[in-house]
Amino acid sequence: MGAQSLDPGSLAWEDVVAQARGTRVNWAMWSGSDIINGYVDGWVADRLKAEFDISLNRVPLGDTVEAVNKVVGEVQAGLTSGGDIDLIWINGVNFRTLKQGNLLYGPFVDVLPSSEFYRLEDPRVGTDFGLPTEGYSAPYTGSYFAMAYDAARISQPPQSFDELLVWAEANPGRFGYVAPPDFNGNRFCSAFCMG
Repeated sequence: MGAQSLDPGSLAWEDVVAQARGTRVNWAMWSGSDIINGYVDGWVADRLKAEFDISLNRVPLGDTVEAVNKVVGEVQAGLTSGGDIDLIWINGVNFRTLKQGNLLYGPFVDVLPSSEFYRLEDPRVGTDFGLPTEGYSAPYTGSYFAMAYDAARISQPPQSFDELLVWAEANPGRFGYVAPPDFNGNRFCSAFCMG
């Protein structure tokens, strides 16, 4: 939130890097994976420090709504600069909440050197939870749907979402998935709707 007073389009990337040297960034992120935590705490933090003299502090979250509530609470208390969270690994309803509350920094994506590789016109990249990101969210990771089945009971599993729907309708009670609002349930429903 501290950078919100800065116009994201007013600086070249080199100026952003120069102003960031010697600072610390608090990155609030889901921390349920030891592999991802190790990657962020090790490789990412080491690269930030070595190349940009930025210290990375990963703020572990059980659920992203914890960070959203923290930001909302700080703003309601009048703290619009220098809050406890600088960056959030965010998606879905949490992105929607902050965007609709005008609590996101940006738009900033066009300033990022990697923006040339983003296909923001693709709705899987340029929208989140049905809401256009409009440069307020940079793509970070993706998630995919994988189906497990018992080959002893199902000889020809569905190969597409259309086939899955036909199969599920023909076999009531035999298909299950994690229900929203669980992250995996949201991802399944999103993937299903996107086809």
